[in-house]
Order: sequence, then C-alpha cells, then structure tokens
Amino acid sequence: MEQTVERVEVLIIGAGSIGCAIAEELAGRGQQGVLVVDRGKAGDGSSSRAAGGLRAQFPTEINVRMTLLSQPYFREMGDTIDWVESGYIYLGRNPGKPEEYQRNVAMQRALGVDVEMVDPDTLESRWPWLNAEGVIAATWCPTDAVFDQVKFMDVLVERAQAAGAEVREGVAVTGLRMDGDRVVGVETTAGSIEAGVTVLAAGAWSPPIAATVGLTLPVGMVRREIFTFERTPALPETTPFVADFDLGRYIAQNVNDLRMSGGMSVSDNPEAPVNLANGEAAQSSVSQLVPVVAGLRQTGGWAGLIESTPDGHALLGTASGYDGLIIATGFSGHGVMHAPVTATLVAEMILDGAPSTLDIASLAPTRFAEG
Repeated sequence: MEQTVERVEVLIIGAGSIGCAIAEELAGRGQQGVLVVDRGKAGDGSSSRAAGGLRAQFPTEINVRMTLLSQPYFREMGDTIDWVESGYIYLGRNPGKPEEYQRNVAMQRALGVDVEMVDPDTLESRWPWLNAEGVIAATWCPTDAVFDQVKFMDVLVERAQAAGAEVREGVAVTGLRMDGDRVVGVETTAGSIEAGVTVLAAGAWSPPIAATVGLTLPVGMVRREIFTFERTPALPETTPFVADFDLGRYIAQNVNDLRMSGGMSVSDNPEAPVNLANGEAAQSSVSQLVPVVAGLRQTGGWAGLIESTPDGHALLGTASGYDGLIIATGFSGHGVMHAPVTATLVAEMILDGAPSTLDIASLAPTRFAEG
C-alpha cells in the first residue's frame, strides 16, 4: 500500500527567529497551511544563544534599513522581552577608525538614525565608569537596545502558533525534493512533505540541506561564547552596550545580568558546549574597558553559532533553477535583529510575488557565484 505524503502550502525549515517570524507574518496575513519544522526544540538553537541586542550602527545601508524596519516590532513587545533602549557605544583603536566611523555616522544619520561621534575625553565625562585609554574614536546611538533573547524566542514561537501556523519539533530535514527545476518539498526523519513553497531558514544547518539538490550556499559556522556575571550597583541601571571590536570584546547589561563576550572561532561542531572556565579570560579583558567588573561573580554562560557569509550579509531571496524555494539564511549574527523585516519581505515574495518593503537585490543568495 502506497504511503500518503503530507502536503502543506508553505513549509519553513528552521524554527529559529527567522523561521518563526516568517510563519507568524504569513499566517497573520491569512496564508493557510503554514508548517515550520525543526530538528530540535523550537527557538532553542542559535537564536536563543544570541547576544540579545538590536543596533542600527552598521557600516552598510541595507543592514541599517533592516534594523530600522525591525525596530517597531521589538518596541511593541516591550516588557515581555525586557526591552531597554540603553544605547550602544562603539570604540575604535586602530588608525583608520576615525575616518571609518565618520563615514558610517554620516550614512546612518542620513537614514534617520540618532547617532553621533564621541571624542575620547567626552567618553569618560559622560560615562565615568568607562576606561577610554587607547581609544581614538567612538560612536554613540541611544536608541540601540538590549533585550532577553530567550524570552523573545518564547514569545515569537507562541505568536506564530497563535496566528495559525503549525510548529513541529524534533523533525530533521534530510533533503529537498525536486521535480524538474522546482523544489516541491522535503524528506525528513518523519517522512516526506510536499509543499507549494519551501523556505530554507535553518541557519548554520542550511548548507547541507541545500547541497542535497546541488545548491551551494557559502555559509560557515563561527562559534561564539558569551558569559554572564552578577549585576553591579557600580554601573547605572541602563548601562549602554559597549563594543570594542579592535579588542574583540563587548559588555552589555540587561535587567537580568551582565554579559561579556568570550572568544569566537571557526567551528565544524555546532554542538560543542560552552567552556565556563573561559569566562575568567573574558572578564579580565573586559575589565580593561570597564574596571568595575573585575572580581564580579560569574553566573553562567553559553555557546552559540553565527552562520557567516563571506561579506557578513544575509542570503535572502531565490536561486535560478530552484523554483519554489526561498532562501533566508546566513544572517551573520544579525538574524534575531532582522527577523521582523525578513518576515515581511518573505511574505511579500510569497503572497505578492515580489518584495516591496526593501530592495534586497544586494542580498541575492547567488551573488558570490555570480561574482
């Protein structure tokens, strides 16, 4: 007896921030038959292990616009995700930073971002807990924000389901199904699923799925550790997120804890656990920026994946020869931030025939192969 193959209208691979946001948007716009499948627990992958921040301070216009279009969604969630607009401070030490930051700030301000250059003397007068020694350039954006990324994912999964989408956990996609030049669904560990449209939003796990039909996605895995420490009254309640990428460190404080970045490394093992002992080195390094954090008690930490592309920008759109497939992956550490606008754009592709909210030609998944 022939086995019945399940059929849905839209199948989304990956129940992280991108997949669940797309599901909520589609179902909210009336799309029936939306199914999200995930190899693990919904919201429990890279998205829930992010840093928990939203920033408009990007060096490229497309990413700034994506933040500005996503911002209202987060603001509306508000206290349910511990949203606080405490601002981001970017610090620069290398000789080229002043010119780079001036160029970025000019572009960001032209797009409507409330951002400014800050000289090193002003840094320490406005934020006396900050050690600006060695800093030659800085920028400040008060509307950049921090939030609880785990609470965000919990709410997002609930919203997708409440809108009418089905979220199915513990179902690993083992390959895409093709009919000629069209993707018509997937093979999974629980059987075959046919779909009118398939959305590949599996983050770092997207390339092997795409490879089953000969599609190469240039997405690599970067493993990042983040450590939590007890909050301290020596820092203000709304301490800005301080990022010093020349040192390779950041510090952020939300309503629950103080967070410090650990090391980043290229990885082929997405399941590697966090090494909590590395928190001591992170604290030692970050205390150069914020001396009052030296000696604070470490409370935990986690390891997560950044799915990175060669230019640090998402793969978003379609690929020639693979009709019926939309790719939404490779967000390079910005997936949680840009999930709301990505959901809008993918819904426009499916329901309206093309994205209209933003020109995403520069994010074409085939741009590297096309040079």
